[in-house]
Parts: sequence; C-alpha cells; structure tokens
Amino acid sequence: MPGEYAILLALAVVGGAGVPGPGDSALIAAGLLAADGHLSLGLVLLFAFLGCWVGRIVGHQLGARGGRSLMQRRGLLEGFRSRTVAKGDQLFIRFPRLAVLVAPAPIAGIHHVRLRVFALAAVLVALNWTLLTGLTSYFLGEGAKDLLGTVGAKSAVVIVVFAGIGLTYRYLWQRRRRSASELTEQ
Repeated sequence: MPGEYAILLALAVVGGAGVPGPGDSALIAAGLLAADGHLSLGLVLLFAFLGCWVGRIVGHQLGARGGRSLMQRRGLLEGFRSRTVAKGDQLFIRFPRLAVLVAPAPIAGIHHVRLRVFALAAVLVALNWTLLTGLTSYFLGEGAKDLLGTVGAKSAVVIVVFAGIGLTYRYLWQRRRRSASELTEQ
C-alpha cells in the first residue's frame, strides 16, 4: 500500500475514534489528489471508509472500557472532555436511538450501546462521512486542479493539513475561552 493510502487510513482511524480534525483533513487532501489523478478515487474512498469504521469500533471499545473515568479525569483538555461527556449524556437521554449515529464513538461506548448495534451504525456513519467528504473534495477538485498546478500537489496537501490543524486549534481555543468566561461570570 503506497504511503498516501496508509496515512489516510491511519488518520481516518484516529478521526473515527473520536479525535476531531485529522481524518477530515486527510480525506479532503486525498480527494483533491484523486481529482488531480495522483491517487485512485476508489482506493481513497475504500481506505477512508475502512479507517473510519475501524476507528469508530476502537473508540466505542475504549469508551466501554472505562471511558467515562478517562474522559472526566484531570489534565489536558479537561473542560472539553467533560463538556463532551455532558453533551453525550443529554443526547442519549433525549434521543437514545439517534444518538448512536451522531455521538462520538467513545460516548456511545460509555453509554453501553451494544457492539453489534454500534457496528452497524458505524458502517452508516463511515459511509456517509466517506462519500460526503471524499466525493465533495473530489468533485470540487476541478478548481483545486488549478491550485495544484500552481503550487504543486504536495504543497496543497500541506496546506489542507495545516488548515485542518488550524481550524481544530481555533475551535478548541474558542471553547476554552468560553469556559473561562463562564467561570468568571460565576
């Protein structure tokens, strides 16, 4: 398996397991590279799907095996993790049947969704993510071909990955800032 597909698979596993950002960035970059003819669209979609599905299963199992205590322990991103669990709790109370499709995989594990049910839902989620993100970036790749021609394929991948990292950092920074302002108001 060429390196690009292995990287896509690994980042899709990480994203599927519940870490926001890297899987999306990798699939967008791979879709753009497929549009430019550097990668096979079929293999991009296959490896993204498999990675997301396996990652969701791994995330579910981590959540089922002590996920709540892990998510609520003190340390790095403590507020973000605690809010994620609280929102997951609310989601599973209000919409128990739908929650398995929209909650992060570890949260579904924390709520002891049966593995068989979760695996089926994970297929739907992985398929949805793969087709929407992968095909959108592929079909929007016509405009990206001009960009790739100007800056080169590897530069475009670096730009997309850094954009994903930047957006993830911005999201986490805004969440942290909101939490700090909420604490000051109390």
